[in-house]
Amino acid sequence: MTANLITKPCPFIWYEDYYQSLYQLVNSQVNCSALTQDILQDLYFKLNKINNLSEISNPKNYLMQIACRLVIDNKRLKSNQVETGQEQTIDLAVCPKAKPEHNAIQVNLIENIQTALDKLPDEKRDLIWLSAVEGFSYQQIASRKGRSLSWVEKSIAQGMILLTEIKRQHQGEL
Repeated sequence: MTANLITKPCPFIWYEDYYQSLYQLVNSQVNCSALTQDILQDLYFKLNKINNLSEISNPKNYLMQIACRLVIDNKRLKSNQVETGQEQTIDLAVCPKAKPEHNAIQVNLIENIQTALDKLPDEKRDLIWLSAVEGFSYQQIASRKGRSLSWVEKSIAQGMILLTEIKRQHQGEL
């Protein structure tokens, strides 16, 4: 009789291997263990949707980027809610350590980053997104875009310079 061995797919093994790092990253951004666990559970469920495992050269970075996006999504969801006066009571019930001013600062930071990214040309924004958020290497981006590695490097550098200029302009407006 042969034993049926059930093996976990790679992403779930990565999740287990990097769980502590993921937990620390998310918890440092949301300051709430219950919310951190919810976000990590969402990440776990998203692992089923990964199609191209062979394209992921740095699993830890890939999972960290997904976790960061989930934190951003969570913050956006909170900032898009209609205020009824009850949100703070609910937030404090779930996360007694969460401070309203901390949440406001993080939402403001995310909005500033999104505003800056929105001001970039589409191509530059896409390249920075693929690199910084999706976790693709420059070589992977070059292959995906049908461009040379040096073109990708130069384009991302130009995009980062533009972001720096946008940041300086924004600070000058304050």
